Amino acid sequence: MIEGLIWSPRGGEGNDHMDDWAFEEGPHSDFSGPTSGCTACVAIIRNNQLIVANAGDSRCVISRKGQAYNLSSDHQPDLEGERERIVKAGGFIHAGRVTGSLNLARAIGDMEFKQNKFLPAEKQIVTANPDINTVELCDDDDFMLLACDGIWSGVFE
Repeated sequence: MIEGLIWSPRGGEGNDHMDDWAFEEGPHSDFSGPTSGCTACVAIIRNNQLIVANAGDSRCVISRKGQAYNLSSDHQPDLEGERERIVKAGGFIHAGRVTGSLNLARAIGDMEFKQNKFLPAEKQIVTANPDINTVELCDDDDFMLLACDGIWSGVFE
């Protein structure tokens, strides 16, 4: 299984014939593959730039002159753009969760939400496609902090 590709529970291992899974009828609600997932927030410093990529609800914050500035945003299912993608891909949101289950709209893994064989990875119900933000670093920058949602709960809400 490679992120970004649709995982096929019927894919053959070590055989030469083409996997016909994509041509089978109906949705694959009997998905029996891996169900875990995670978020990712990555920061790269290149020359005088800080580049942040985020998928999910982990966050990056920079302290500039003692003030905290978000360099990423949480991918919650009820955000307009996320909701639109989820619904177009055949999903729904119930109680603030994707299909009433997952509390975020972007994640690595969570393959049961990425089974629409006719959509590219970035248009699946849940995608790992990150938002990317670039900022110029300056002398006023104190530090940068990357952390998961468990650390941020209650801090900025």
